[in-house]
Amino acid sequence: FRLPSTPCPRRAHILLVSKQWHRIGMPLLYESVIIKTAAHASTVASTVTERPYLAQSITRLQISGGMGESLDRLLLMVGESVRTLKLGVYLRENEGVTGISRSLYRLSPLRLLLDVRVVGPSSTEEEKQAIGMLTSAMTQWTSLVSCAIDTSSALLTEAYR
Repeated sequence: FRLPSTPCPRRAHILLVSKQWHRIGMPLLYESVIIKTAAHASTVASTVTERPYLAQSITRLQISGGMGESLDRLLLMVGESVRTLKLGVYLRENEGVTGISRSLYRLSPLRLLLDVRVVGPSSTEEEKQAIGMLTSAMTQWTSLVSCAIDTSSALLTEAYR
């Protein structure tokens, strides 16, 4: 007895069975989205722009990078459909969070998982800006019922010493 050596198909491949499966499965595929790079944010934003019904399907959103105009555009489109937001703001040299500051106010998550770290040489102004922007947005999220903050984060630890 021998198992086939071909790998299991990706979940998205099931959408190729028929047009009906594609129509039913697309919103389920976009229920949970992870953004790690600016290129990925741009791709997802373009897809959601072409198929606006998918924006309301995104209920869980994890942002680990890709801060910028495309992510800002995506957040403006998904609006209040995001119920769980995992926000990992990893500030690198010459990078900030101003690209998403406008759109974070449009969200209204129930749950927030926050992980903020500053990588590389950081300035106190960037740290203050990140904390201020997040704090300000969080005060507008009236639906927020739980918030978990990674206390090992370099940014938060430094800010509250």
